[in-house]
Amino acid sequence: VAFSFPVGESSQFKASYDIIARRPSSNWEANYLAYYYMSQISSITNPNLKPEFANSLELGYMYTHKQTSLPLTAFYRRRTDLVTRYTEILYDSVENRTYTMTSYANLNKSQNFGFEFFFGQRVKKIWRINVTGSFYRNLIDSDNLLDENLSRDWAWNAGINQTFTVGKNF
Repeated sequence: VAFSFPVGESSQFKASYDIIARRPSSNWEANYLAYYYMSQISSITNPNLKPEFANSLELGYMYTHKQTSLPLTAFYRRRTDLVTRYTEILYDSVENRTYTMTSYANLNKSQNFGFEFFFGQRVKKIWRINVTGSFYRNLIDSDNLLDENLSRDWAWNAGINQTFTVGKNF
């Protein structure tokens, strides 16, 4: 469900709510031969994976004027039965060696919330600058796989992109 409405000549308010189901794909399904040849492979699939569900809420504001655009978004996402990939270091006592095994599992749930922004400006006819960024919090509730220290993070990213468009006679 999404809607938007104008807030003046150059501005717009947006809101959306989504429920998304992500079902395990074929590369997550059981491959029983992999269990017999474990010492020769590095990946085992999980036949017990459940679908992952996500509830997302976004509120946004968009300002546009001439050659400038500035969207700002606040978001909240809650996911359950997160499908995640993990790697374990195992020991093969028959061959007296260690190896890594990669598989998939469901984590309990997670919450993510934060802000995203984008600033776009056409400086000249051939030159455009875009600045992007986000600041968000990740909270993962997983008593079955993750270390508590790895399940609560603040994160951010930022970027600048410049585009130069030259004519066909260049």
